[in-house]
Amino acid sequence: MTLNTMDLLLRTVADGDAPEVARMWEFEKGEISIKEAREAIAGMMANHAKNRPGRLYHLCFAVFEKDGDKIIGWCGLDGKAEAGVPQIFYLLDKDYRGRGFASQCAKKLLEYAFGAGGLDVVYGGCDKNNVASFRVMIKAGMLHHGFDDESGDPQFHIDAASYRRHGGKYAFRLERPGVAAGTGGAEDVCPGGDENVRGAGVPDAIGEYGLSVAVVSDILSHIGNTRVDVLGLTDTGGIPDAFYGGRGKKTIVRAVYIEDGEKRAIDLFVKRHCEKFPNEAAHYYNLSKFAAPIPKLFAYYYGDGENDVIVTEAVTPLQIKDDSGFMLDRDVFEPFIRLTAEFNATRVGGEYKTFLSGRYDLVEDELASIGAKLQNIYELVLSDNAYTGLRRGISRGAVASMLAVHEKLLAKIRRMEKGLYHWDHAPRNTGRSDAQKRSVVFDLEDTLWAPRFFNIGMWIGGEDRYDARYAPREELAGVYLGVYNASSGANASIDNMLDECRSIYEIDRFRHLLWNFHECGPEPYERGDAGPEEYKAAKEEIVLYYADYLANLKI
Repeated sequence: MTLNTMDLLLRTVADGDAPEVARMWEFEKGEISIKEAREAIAGMMANHAKNRPGRLYHLCFAVFEKDGDKIIGWCGLDGKAEAGVPQIFYLLDKDYRGRGFASQCAKKLLEYAFGAGGLDVVYGGCDKNNVASFRVMIKAGMLHHGFDDESGDPQFHIDAASYRRHGGKYAFRLERPGVAAGTGGAEDVCPGGDENVRGAGVPDAIGEYGLSVAVVSDILSHIGNTRVDVLGLTDTGGIPDAFYGGRGKKTIVRAVYIEDGEKRAIDLFVKRHCEKFPNEAAHYYNLSKFAAPIPKLFAYYYGDGENDVIVTEAVTPLQIKDDSGFMLDRDVFEPFIRLTAEFNATRVGGEYKTFLSGRYDLVEDELASIGAKLQNIYELVLSDNAYTGLRRGISRGAVASMLAVHEKLLAKIRRMEKGLYHWDHAPRNTGRSDAQKRSVVFDLEDTLWAPRFFNIGMWIGGEDRYDARYAPREELAGVYLGVYNASSGANASIDNMLDECRSIYEIDRFRHLLWNFHECGPEPYERGDAGPEEYKAAKEEIVLYYADYLANLKI
């Protein structure tokens, strides 16, 4: 059996390989005899004969360079040490280390394991001092899940479902954007906010993203674990204005390339974030490792004091408009609910969970501040003639009632379990991945660790008399929990979920009140085609509606 990687041949040995096996079987100790080599080959062949699809006893490959005839190491999968627990292994001669060969071996072994090998899971481990081997397993997409109780050595695994979600091919880390393409440092990308870039001006170098023909060739070669030669890049300018929310410059780049002698093309979504701190790229990188339902990540860059860059598959949104009428469309809303549940249930851990928890606390940094903002609104309404139209509804008594409601809701939310939260969660930031044959969530900037049902609570938390949906909220909660409980291992009930969702929905009404109050002021975010007075009057009516609703809410 022979497996091919970009630079290597992994091949099972036969009797004719005895001289090379004699030289390399115990290369760290010294050469063995030809007789011993033939015995080793016979032992390997006997082990291989015991292998069956889905049940691996032992599989060992000699590693060759493609243009060489010398064995440079060994790699394979060992299932004989512990039945049902196949372990990945790789060992290279010291003269061939540090060249990415071990990573190529590991990726190809996993491809075989979950393909022709029919395995459900592969395990791995390394000495706690072997940093290089640790990195190999991370690069191959394996999940670091703990340490050996006795030795303290790190342990890894990856299951077939996680592998198939990402094809076992994980992202390429870019050089500092701007440097790789010779455009200088990373400058402020979009001080004015959201922007869709059309045309980078150079057909073979999308410079400000750190991309070039050579870089994209390396990205596609890394993902495919085989040599890919990009012929050219085109900035298609193919993003409709409402696609791909979030702050930053973004475009779709079409790469035409040669792979296995065939000419092919792929569209890549490329985005460079506004802010100079680890954000969207960090989320993409980590969520890929935890098999979250997100677009395939091809390449990324993030660092302190730098603008993030992501290169992902191009995805078509489920819906473009921000229109709650989608909840009446079963073909849109039900897939959205199922995807929301899968994303929220993603189990993350380690440093990434710490990263999520420490960035921004949705409850304490935003929801808890609503009380002070209500007091500020009251003072503005009283003192500023720009808000005279609100005085009939924003009274001292109404504000006192709203503050009491807010405190009760906040107390309930503080007791809720937490999970993964997608900021600005709406159908326009979800879509279908053609490459993965599944629904995905994108626009991952400001992903947080927040109350577990916050994403779905905004959509099904309100009673049916307030929000029109294609089915009663109890039925929709059942759809959500069917996915969420199975994916997370939780055992949440419909009644418990809807109770939490109602608190989330009601506190979100406060957020709507605050946003619409801002729109009544001198510098609204949006105005559309409406004249200033018409727009302001419409927003005032919304503020008054929410003020009355919240002041009279019974918790």
